[in-house]
Amino acid sequence: MSTPPFGLLTHVPLTGVVLSSLLISTAVADPTCNITVPPLGIDCPTTSGVSFTYADPDHCSMYWECFNHCSNHLKCSDGMLYDATHKWCNTASDVYCGERDCDGLPCKEPPTTNHPWSFICPEDGYYADPLNCIKYYVCSAGVPEPVTCPKASNGQQEFYNAEAVYCDYQDRVDCGDRPVCDENDDNCHQVTTPPPGPCDSITCGPDGWIPEGDCAKCTCECVGGNPYEICCGQGLFWNPSLNVCDYPSNIAACPDSRSS
Repeated sequence: MSTPPFGLLTHVPLTGVVLSSLLISTAVADPTCNITVPPLGIDCPTTSGVSFTYADPDHCSMYWECFNHCSNHLKCSDGMLYDATHKWCNTASDVYCGERDCDGLPCKEPPTTNHPWSFICPEDGYYADPLNCIKYYVCSAGVPEPVTCPKASNGQQEFYNAEAVYCDYQDRVDCGDRPVCDENDDNCHQVTTPPPGPCDSITCGPDGWIPEGDCAKCTCECVGGNPYEICCGQGLFWNPSLNVCDYPSNIAACPDSRSS
């Protein structure tokens, strides 16, 4: 998960100026202390020394900050917009403004599909994206960070395995009712559940390998109580003595004349 561009906003003894490691925000409202956030109709938290920020409902380059029980209307620095998901100012192209005005900046366009931009974290951890089987969310401190599974070395797109909590090949992942979309959440389609494989009926004990036969090209590998099928390349068979793919001439159960 990416590292936030800055932590809590750090105040300095300059009227109307808030500094952080990434941006300088300038107050545009009356400096007289106001304990409410007018457009939201809420009171500022009473916690001292901690900054709380809220999106301006109309302008994406603006936001409200509560600090020491006082609210200020602030503006992100040039080229940046307020990211309501992460609650900081971010590069304009990385911010989805929704109904808020992008204020002339190239904000992030929404996908053509109905994707839930406001994913709510039940608690910190990893969660499958309900509308894209190649994606998942990493929740930390209540903030969801979307992650796309990588492509394997053979160029095959990996899918998120919610049960195993990692990305894996498509034939090892049951997407359930999660559709498969591209990385932009477009071109979605449903996938059918693959038929049971030879490893699905195996009850795993300790981690290890269970060959599918005396002279077989594939074996079942048990990892964390779950079986996964591993198949050898052309001309190779599983050698149960060494637990590696090997030539049939090196495997006692395989006739030397057997071909792939």
